[in-house]
Formats: sequence, C-alpha cells, structure tokens
Amino acid sequence: MQSQPDLKVRFESIAQEINTRENTYIDHAPKYDLHLLPKDEVAIGSVTNKELVKVYTDRMAKEKAAGYSIYSRIMVTQGDLKMCPYCGTRPFNTLDHFLPESRYPAYVVTPCNLIPSCSECNKEKHADVPSSQNDHYIHPYFDDDTSSEWVIAELDATWSAVSYRTTSPTHWSPEQLARAQHHFDQLKLAELYATYSADELACQKLTLTSLTETAGIDITRLHLEKQLEAARSINVNSWKAPLYRAILNSLPDFLEALSD
Repeated sequence: MQSQPDLKVRFESIAQEINTRENTYIDHAPKYDLHLLPKDEVAIGSVTNKELVKVYTDRMAKEKAAGYSIYSRIMVTQGDLKMCPYCGTRPFNTLDHFLPESRYPAYVVTPCNLIPSCSECNKEKHADVPSSQNDHYIHPYFDDDTSSEWVIAELDATWSAVSYRTTSPTHWSPEQLARAQHHFDQLKLAELYATYSADELACQKLTLTSLTETAGIDITRLHLEKQLEAARSINVNSWKAPLYRAILNSLPDFLEALSD
C-alpha cells in the first residue's frame, strides 16, 4: 500500500486552493454572506479536515512553531490598547476563528478569519455557525460598527444601576441591525457592560456631587463631556461611552437625585 506524502508536501499542493478560498471569503464577508461558504468538508485536496486543523494548532498557534510569527503578527493587529474587538472591554489573549475551525477547515489558517479576542468571547462564540445574513457576529475586519452609536445605556429609576440595549442608526439596513443584535445577545454584552458600569457609576456619583457643589453644573457638564469624548475615542459602543451619554442626557435630574 502506497503511503501518503508528507503533510507539508500535501499542504503545499493545496496552497493555491487555500488562497482561492481566502479571496472568496474576502468577497463574501462585506455582504454578510459568509454563511454561503461550504462547511463540513471532509478534505481539501489530499489534506483532511483533521490535518488542516493540525496545521493551525501544531504549526501556527504553538510558540516556536514554524508559523508562529504569523500568529504573533495577527495578535498585534488591534493596536496598542489590546482590547478584544468583540466585547471592547477585556484584553485579548487568544485568536478566535470567526468561522469555527471545526466546521470550516478550509479557513483554519486564513488570516482574515483569525481575530484577536479574549478567552471569554472566544468561549461564548464557540462553534456558532451563521445560517443567514441575520445571525452573523460583527466582523472586526469587515464591519464598520464604530462609526455609529448602536449601544444605548439607560439609568434606572433609582439612578444606581444601568441597563444596556441596542438601537438602530437610521442609515442601517435590517441586516446590520440583526447582526448587531445577534452579536450583542450571544456574547451577553448587556450583562457584561452593566457589571463594568456599576463601579464607574458609584465613583462618578461622588465626583459629580463634589464638583457640582464647588464649581456648579456647567463645569460638571464639561467634565462629563470630556469623559465621554475620551471614552468615544476608545470605543463608541463599549460600556463607558453609552454610560456617560446617559448621565449627560439626564444630568439635572441625576444631580438632583444625588443631592437628596
């Protein structure tokens, strides 16, 4: 029985096909059509599904492996803040396969399918597979979700807790809204953002009370506007910017409640 050629040789034999698949991915991603790509393939050419995954795990994701330099370069694409682009809150520490490796082995080493993420978002996404244009996650490389405010914070009646929800910018398509809602719900961002905002809100109550008493409401408003500007410069749709928008939108009532 003739033995199979070395994996490296066989992988090199499908390199052109892998490049073709990458170009197809790049064509589909901006149109929310990644769900149309073939999944659950047994093999690409002479390389099996399991072997394709093995190329990533053993020859790319492992430190000192031959392809680790590519892995490392992708890990620094998100800039100096190193925040997970899925939640915008926690530092990233791993690479997530946007289309899961278990179902889309053809894209297991495709750079545009590899997203720096935090372990928590990676775990929540797990092996979710889009079935339509409406149940994709927001793709950090292809979706411009940072130019519009689509996350809303709302202070409760006691001014002591914050809840989060999504809203639809007027120029968004139904598919964009559905995609954002899916992303927001599946990654449990409402709960995550409410947790982070609780401490911030408690600290700001003390700061704003003191500032208003000594400098007046106009200076307090200016302080909050600067806080909002700083938060927006980092991520307009993470938890902090919507929190400061909510405080500013109800500032007189908020300050009055603090003084009671």
